[in-house]
Amino acid sequence: MIEYYEPHFSLHLPKVAIDCNQLPWVPYNPRKNIPRWGSSLTSLDGKTTGIPDLDSLRDYNTEHNTSYTEKDFATKTPNYQYFNFLDQYFDLGRSHVIRLGSGGFFPYHRDYDGSTFRLLYTINGCEDQNLVWILNGELVKLENHK
Repeated sequence: MIEYYEPHFSLHLPKVAIDCNQLPWVPYNPRKNIPRWGSSLTSLDGKTTGIPDLDSLRDYNTEHNTSYTEKDFATKTPNYQYFNFLDQYFDLGRSHVIRLGSGGFFPYHRDYDGSTFRLLYTINGCEDQNLVWILNGELVKLENHK
């Protein structure tokens, strides 16, 4: 079972059986020089190129004069097979798996599309010595598969 790390509620979802080495990884938010890679669960076209689904939508839309939103990325990729149980709970938009390299992090930010939310599901490498997660100014202890 996994829990959502927001203090207001918990979700009890099945454990994902996945070998992350089998996923196709591409740079996540490639405009930033941060060691992060992503593998799309959903995209515009069902492919896993990461363009534009793993980019900053704000930056991509500005640069390409587009107006994509999180909800536009609803075509499932082959990677989605590992997470298809989510169909019974959510109407998914832009969704992906993220791998952080050594020194990888997420800069402080707030997502700007208030009609969506983030579901954080940890797969592995979430021991205290490997990962620190700060949410709303508080240190959150993450665990594998939660």
